[in-house]
Amino acid sequence: MQQGLWLIAALLTLLSSGLIWWVLGRELSSLFTAIKTLAAVTDIRQSLQPLPINGDDEIGELIGEVNRLLIILAQREIAIAENRNLLLTIINTTQIRVFWKDRDLRYLGCNIVFAKDAGVDDPQSIVGIDDFQLVWADQAELYRADDRAVITTGIPKLFYEEPQTTSDGHITWLRTSKVPLRNADNQIIGILGMYEDITERKLAEQKIVESESRLRTIIENDPECVKIVDTYGLLRQMNPAGLAMIEADSLTQVMNKPILDIIAPEYHQLYSESHKQVLAGKAMELQYETIGLKGTRRWMESHAVPILDNGAPAYLAVTRDVTVRKQTDEKLRLSDLALKTVSQGIIISDIHQEIIWVNDAFTTITGYDRHEVVGRNCRFMQGVLTEPKTLCAIHQAIESATEFTGEILNYRKDGSVFWNELTVAPMCNEHSQVTHFVGIARDISERKQVEHKLQLAASVFSHAREGILITNPAGEIVDVNDMFTHITGYSREDVLGQNPRILSSGRQSKDFYISMWQDIYQDGHWYGEVWNRRKNGEVYAEMLTISAVYDADGNPAQFVGLFSDITTLKEHEHQLEHIAHYDALTDLPNRILLADRLHQGMVQAQRHGQKLVLVYLDLDGFKAVNDTYGHEVGDQLLIELAKRMKQVLREEDTLARLGGDEFVAILLNLSDVENCMPLLNRLLAVTADPLVIGDRALQVSASLGVTFYPQAEDADADQLLRQADHAMYQAKLAGKNRYHIFDAALDLNIRNHHESLERIRHALVNDEFVLYYQPKVNMRTGVVTGAEALIRWQHPELGLVPPADFLSIIEDHPLAVELGEWVIKAALSQMSDWHDVGLDITVSVNISARQLQQSDFVERLTALMLAYPQMTPGCIELEILETSALEDMLHVTQVIETCQKIGFKFALDDFGTGYSSLTYLKHLPANMLKIDQSFVRGMLDNPDDVAILDGVLGLAKAFRRQVIAEGVETIAHGAMLLQLGCDLAQGYAIARPMPAIDFHVWSTTWRPDIAWQDLHVLSRDDLPLLFAGVEHRAWIASVSAYLREESNVLPPMDHHQCFFGIWLDTKHPAKYELQPVFQHILVLHQQVHALARELLALYADNQQLVSLTRLDELYAQRDALLAALRDLLQGNLSAYDR
Repeated sequence: MQQGLWLIAALLTLLSSGLIWWVLGRELSSLFTAIKTLAAVTDIRQSLQPLPINGDDEIGELIGEVNRLLIILAQREIAIAENRNLLLTIINTTQIRVFWKDRDLRYLGCNIVFAKDAGVDDPQSIVGIDDFQLVWADQAELYRADDRAVITTGIPKLFYEEPQTTSDGHITWLRTSKVPLRNADNQIIGILGMYEDITERKLAEQKIVESESRLRTIIENDPECVKIVDTYGLLRQMNPAGLAMIEADSLTQVMNKPILDIIAPEYHQLYSESHKQVLAGKAMELQYETIGLKGTRRWMESHAVPILDNGAPAYLAVTRDVTVRKQTDEKLRLSDLALKTVSQGIIISDIHQEIIWVNDAFTTITGYDRHEVVGRNCRFMQGVLTEPKTLCAIHQAIESATEFTGEILNYRKDGSVFWNELTVAPMCNEHSQVTHFVGIARDISERKQVEHKLQLAASVFSHAREGILITNPAGEIVDVNDMFTHITGYSREDVLGQNPRILSSGRQSKDFYISMWQDIYQDGHWYGEVWNRRKNGEVYAEMLTISAVYDADGNPAQFVGLFSDITTLKEHEHQLEHIAHYDALTDLPNRILLADRLHQGMVQAQRHGQKLVLVYLDLDGFKAVNDTYGHEVGDQLLIELAKRMKQVLREEDTLARLGGDEFVAILLNLSDVENCMPLLNRLLAVTADPLVIGDRALQVSASLGVTFYPQAEDADADQLLRQADHAMYQAKLAGKNRYHIFDAALDLNIRNHHESLERIRHALVNDEFVLYYQPKVNMRTGVVTGAEALIRWQHPELGLVPPADFLSIIEDHPLAVELGEWVIKAALSQMSDWHDVGLDITVSVNISARQLQQSDFVERLTALMLAYPQMTPGCIELEILETSALEDMLHVTQVIETCQKIGFKFALDDFGTGYSSLTYLKHLPANMLKIDQSFVRGMLDNPDDVAILDGVLGLAKAFRRQVIAEGVETIAHGAMLLQLGCDLAQGYAIARPMPAIDFHVWSTTWRPDIAWQDLHVLSRDDLPLLFAGVEHRAWIASVSAYLREESNVLPPMDHHQCFFGIWLDTKHPAKYELQPVFQHILVLHQQVHALARELLALYADNQQLVSLTRLDELYAQRDALLAALRDLLQGNLSAYDR
């Protein structure tokens, strides 16, 4: 419908403007006629041709003006004709009826469909007549009244509905719009109208109204609740039945209120989820409870479907009150649940004792399924052990229709017996006649077993070989057995009513008994050793178990103690423990007790933040005493030395003997490692003092190894002992009779280094290393000249590990040679594969200093080459570090010369980082010099690096060596190198190192960057301009670092005082001054400084964030100035001539 309205509005606009042109044409027709007549008089053959001009008089001027008027009118006539044709085409194509009238309401025209409705043959037939002459004469006055109102007021009348009589006499409905028709002077000269036939829609609307009326009647009288809820959960409509269900007197009480207001809170989430589902297009079925406006709760069952309510998403729900059904279902469910969940077995039989129903508990107790017992006589579970007397009593009760209660032994399906507590009662109908019997059976087998156990326990209590005492919850002894009296000496009468504390020896603390009773109350029992006192005062050890006995409510009713005398066993244990933990000779703690004391000491040191010192002591000269005087003298010497050393240590310290002449001391509770020094000196002193054994004066000394705990790295007791042992040997090596302190950091580094070496060795064996290849290219010609083989470690856990993380570890290790040969072999293998597919390039491999210094380096290299006969030595370039080459210049020179004779190439890597002299460079026969990437990376904003590069290139040229630059990371780096005369390069701006599988494709597709094209090598006269650009970059970097607070040094802010400004003012060649680009550079330089000063002012005004956000402006001006410098250098001056 919106599209229809838009179309009508567009047509009105088009028609009104078109008719204006039509009217304008009609009004100008007289003028056209006069002009045409004038043309005929002047004999221009009835066409609008220009009149000839004769003379310069006024007539001539008039004719000139007429000529111009003729041309304008001719053009307008053509335009009017075209617009009229376009208008007629449009209005005759559309199905919307279009007409227009003059001020007297006579028709001036219409389109074809309007003419058909009016009952005329064609649109021309309607011109000049009015509505009274057409088929709708009955409505003519109505139409004309609307027309007059529009003409009179000048106000359009849009989109209103009115009836119309058709040519066959039927009444149709129209949707009409009328607007005033104006001439070029904006005067109303008539009316323009259009309408569309909406009869079918009107009929459909009528049917909808009638359908809605019928549906509303049905809903209003429906006994179930019918409601509409919108997308926000607000109630929009509800029928009377629904209002009654929620106790509302009228719809206004609940309309536009949340539906959740009448739903029980516990169902809000469920209803909300269903609300979302139905709005998403899914039908909803839901049960929930409502709370009426008067508080009544009802169960509802609702079915809902999505609808549109006034064009908005909503849903229609039909809800039924199922409260009565739910209550009935709940009662049945509870009844059935009670029968199913009751623990007693229930049997219902007929009057002949045939079973007709049993519950689940019965099947659980007996093991029979329901279908196995239904129809059988109740006696089938009886057996030989069932007492006849009980069976007789049950039979008599059934015969007399009375109740029986008693205990009976029955049989399960598996043949096992169980005790039942059985009740049998008759069931009567409404006439008091017995129709059935019900039996309720409770399995009392466990109770019977308990009774049996109690009888057994009474016997055990009397005859047990352990002492037993029983107390009540108040702790009063209520009974003891005979063995209690035998062990303690107390008679039963002595202890009844007493607390067991009368046996206490006092050896256990109060906390011990608190913990014991906590365990009893928490776990129901306690087991352990207790030292008690007999009646005669003798202390004895007992192994005691205390158990709580609970009543039916789960509360302790008694506590039972069961104990045995273990005094003799404890004495034996003590003797064995001393033997196991103490040295038999010196009575010092042995290795086992030392380990325990050391562990406890470490825990204590961690907990209290103090130091533990472990001292490993080995006697110097003891073996000579043993060998000279015998073991007896040696043993006595050890005993006396042990006593001496123990005397100089503190009470909390431990001195242990490991065996032979080795001792270990644990020094505790030291706040600082310095505090142990006096103790160490005392130990050295007492061991060095002479000892008299018999008639012999003996003297030995000691070497002490010392370590501390805790350490920076976690260490266990065994590690501490190994550290102290290692330090002790260092003390012996240093001259004995001294102590040496273990260096934990050095030890950690050594261990880590060894572990790393082993891991690298394992990686080499398992083929975990791979080669990546970084291309080397000629940036000027685009030729790929070679590649550098770079090793990577494909670590199974860490992924791809770069060489910097592992090559330094093996630098001085034989592994460096093994890994270097692996690289050469892998590179040769890959070059062979490339050769097979038509790719032949030189591959560079790095040779370590250790590998180069091998005496058989040339032989091993040649052997590797022989494995690939299709490859020539010239395909390999060996890169050696400048620093490694200088370590043994003579040897390296001989190796290079020998290899070059075979055909190998050499490159000097990282050139410029060493300390080589020109003499060394002259005599070192490397083919290629490789400029270190540290100079290349900094060249854009470090003038010193540019100077070094320029110098290296000059040296290379002087010594006729090729040069390649590494570390070319940006296009700008490459451009500057090309300008300096360095064409060969490698780096990220060209390509990152890549797997071999990617290199072949890359080499066929790579092209130099467009910015490198047409760059020529700068002359010596132009080099200062290049340096000036670098100085400018450095100046920008300094300003940026200051604003970012990465530096507190500010460069000169006067544009005459910076290095670039000085070059501009005083050092530039005179030839530049005449170039417009030079003047442009002067302006740009001043603008850069002005912007920098503005940013610094913002920074000084505490607006650092603003200044940082505007740094991009500074960089943009820097790039503009550098671009102008490049144009000046390369002679690109045409853009600056304007």
